Amino acid sequence: MVRIKAAVIHCCLHWGFSVRAFPGSAVQPSFLIPPPSTIIGALTKGIMWNVSKELFFVSDGIVSPIYRFIEDYWPFYITVLVDTDLAPARTKIAIRYMTGIYQAKLTVEQWAKSLMPAQFFAPVQVGYTVIPGSSLYIIYIGDKLPPKTALWSLNRLGSKESMVSVIDVYTYEVEATEIKKDDKVEVVNTCTPSFLIKDITEGMYIVEEIPFPLSKDEWLLHARVIPCPSHRVMLRPIHIPLNPSKGLVDVTVRDDVYEVELDMGHKVLHIIMPRSIMVG
Repeated sequence: MVRIKAAVIHCCLHWGFSVRAFPGSAVQPSFLIPPPSTIIGALTKGIMWNVSKELFFVSDGIVSPIYRFIEDYWPFYITVLVDTDLAPARTKIAIRYMTGIYQAKLTVEQWAKSLMPAQFFAPVQVGYTVIPGSSLYIIYIGDKLPPKTALWSLNRLGSKESMVSVIDVYTYEVEATEIKKDDKVEVVNTCTPSFLIKDITEGMYIVEEIPFPLSKDEWLLHARVIPCPSHRVMLRPIHIPLNPSKGLVDVTVRDDVYEVELDMGHKVLHIIMPRSIMVG
């Protein structure tokens, strides 16, 4: 067994959230769950806002304060449980979007001469994931946890209208159980990388590809101001349980994993994560 530190943020989704897929385009669908990269950005705002708001240079590029947050509080693993009886509904809303010069359907000279209001705006469909009144549990596992004040400061996930209210914060130091390849885990009720799962005896789920960093280098790529060509490396298929009260039952693992149970009194979170992440 290995001792790990973990934190759980229990929050309420008022209507849902909007976390759009990269890069932005004419149609921007929202992910079905908030990706770990979005969660890190939201937590960084809470702790770094009074420390460092500025962009700064590192040896190979320009980075945001997220870089400093990850250096200080590198998360081995971040996942979520969306506690709802309703399957997340994906929808789109058409809005007026202000276009930049580089998006105009005219040359820069033509655009500068006319400056017509119609050329400043264009309709765009923005994606939303709707799960009103649902509970969201964010699980943060790392060698050093962010201060509780940062965990409590979470107020949105994704776009500015994606408000959340933190209900409670839990911290743990628990034993992670080693599970060997092809062995079974009794229950998994949190979102899990699909490459860890070989077979499921019972349980409903959706698989979606989302940004899901699993090493320090991958986490640091998200801190870059200019997106790097290797961004797609971090898009991984994820099993999202649709009945979290029951979870995925008798899960056969495809690789060696750690199993972690976090008991909050009213609910127990069952997590599996790759053994390799503990060394980055």
